[in-house]
Amino acid sequence: MSFQVSGKVAVVTGGSSGIGLETVRLLLEQGAYVAWCGRDSGRLQDSWETMAACFESDRLYIQCFDVLNADAIKQFIEQVAKRFGGVDMLINNAGQGKVASFEDTSDEEWIREVQLKYFSVLNPVRAALPYLRQSSIRLFYHSDAADEEEMCEHRVLRSPKKKKKQVQHTDVILDTSQTY
Repeated sequence: MSFQVSGKVAVVTGGSSGIGLETVRLLLEQGAYVAWCGRDSGRLQDSWETMAACFESDRLYIQCFDVLNADAIKQFIEQVAKRFGGVDMLINNAGQGKVASFEDTSDEEWIREVQLKYFSVLNPVRAALPYLRQSSIRLFYHSDAADEEEMCEHRVLRSPKKKKKQVQHTDVILDTSQTY
């Protein structure tokens, strides 16, 4: 199956392992230029070496930082756009799962979780939006199953129970909250 992303530029947050790394691999297999980031420098370097062994290194770019740092994500997106000529796709995958009982979760832990869930999406979208608006693809992807509101123009992700809005034909919407 072709996603028609050959020659396009993708940014994947949380791309150093798991679903993020497989997303990086899939995009590279489809011919995209891919930049990804992560917080763990060792895993990020390992992911680079794995991808560089299979794909042309001039199509790869990595940087280690926390997407909760708005300045860092902005600088990363700017460097990606400078290196590859723009940003066509943003795949928000950064985050972590927390398993704990309600009773054992402190207010501080709840606050950290909320900050992570929101700002790991908002910071990259804010940084990439000027470039995404210039792209002919305009792909915005977020893998959280929560009910998202409009993150930016033409990118609407809703839970399956709500009616989807009409979007332009050039837009691509991926909603992983639906079960197929």
